[in-house]
Amino acid sequence: MRKSSTPDIALPGLKNKNWKDIARIIAIDESLNDSGAALFVEGKYQSFVGPHGHDIGIALKLSAHAATPEKAVKYKQWVDAMIEQHRPDVLIAESHPFARGSRTTSIATIEVLSGIRFITMLACAERKIPYLEFSTNSVKLIMCGAVNASKEMVQLVLKNIGYDLPRYELKEQEINGNVCDAIALGEVICRMQKAEIVRQKYVPVVGEGRSQTQKRRKQSNE
Repeated sequence: MRKSSTPDIALPGLKNKNWKDIARIIAIDESLNDSGAALFVEGKYQSFVGPHGHDIGIALKLSAHAATPEKAVKYKQWVDAMIEQHRPDVLIAESHPFARGSRTTSIATIEVLSGIRFITMLACAERKIPYLEFSTNSVKLIMCGAVNASKEMVQLVLKNIGYDLPRYELKEQEINGNVCDAIALGEVICRMQKAEIVRQKYVPVVGEGRSQTQKRRKQSNE
């Protein structure tokens, strides 16, 4: 039997919770300088319209010249405020391959990414909100069909499925790629959540044809 080359992609596990009970999801693309997040409620993206009338998502823009401790404090304040305002059932971030280290990633970059990831975990732990991670490569594979898809390709797919790409609040013509990445993550998670709920509802039953369908219907009505 020929084995498929496409890897199995599953939702992250929830401790003491079930995905069918999750209504509010915050997806976050973390960075110490330029972070983006997206809120999904009942599987639908919630846009935030800025002063110029376009979606700005949930974004944090910090000066690259600011001291790292100062940026860390502001990042923690941003995550705290976001959780307090939107009350998510779960917060999920992209798990980057280079977070585990590679020859092309500097030690400084890995340390910064690990640091802000710990800050996000801490903010969630303080409020007993599950913090999860989902592979960046899996997001690209599901959205674009290729793990090496570019940010521009992800944005093109989002636009083609009906998203008004978010822009920076003070730069009306510039697309906020970090918020777009967060939207892509949330879109994938919500699609997988719907599929998982259906899978749980219609569990496989031994049998064939009409009798199997009737058994599934009977189970779903119980």
